[in-house]
Amino acid sequence: LDEIIEDVELVRVLIVHVEDDIRRLHGVHVHFALSIRCELVCEGGGGGKGRRRPPESLLKMFGAVGEHFVFQQLRQLLGDFDLTNWKSKAKEIFGYGEGDDSLGYDFEYHDARGAITGDASVPRCLIEVKSTGSEGSDGFEMTTNEWETAIRCHTGAENAVYVIVRVIRTGSRPELLDILVDPIQLHLDGVLDYSSRDLLVAVGKVRHDG
Repeated sequence: LDEIIEDVELVRVLIVHVEDDIRRLHGVHVHFALSIRCELVCEGGGGGKGRRRPPESLLKMFGAVGEHFVFQQLRQLLGDFDLTNWKSKAKEIFGYGEGDDSLGYDFEYHDARGAITGDASVPRCLIEVKSTGSEGSDGFEMTTNEWETAIRCHTGAENAVYVIVRVIRTGSRPELLDILVDPIQLHLDGVLDYSSRDLLVAVGKVRHDG
């Protein structure tokens, strides 16, 4: 619980920086209220052991702040990246208009130069941001919708490349950890281990079937 309280305080500090950023860039004074439900969910059966999960409100805030950080980074990297590329509902927290969380990704970008994936043959990129307050050594969650969207991209049904961007230390010093292009292929190659039961993805671990 102490770790979660510390993370909450770090998020509060980061929110202040985001407010200042919006004020500086857009001349709009905003204030974000952070509401945290104090509960821990222990996943797993047996003797109460399992994966401890922070409150949903904290995870949602980490996600929103992580997306804002990625938005700023891509806007600097790509000259034509703007708010029209931000598709998720997280943008609503920052007053950037309506978003849609049913798409299975957070950003959509026409990467004509292959700046993100290194390959311009399929320029349409669907970008999903995964954020954590830690160093990112643990796995990350993907919804069934996100994973199925990644599958459609991999098979060519979506005519796009699915990209996962991971952000670590979201509550203190955000940093891009890595960019995972075509997670389905990485899964087939043994780089990603996807557990459909827990909707968890582990990076850097070879699958063991059977």
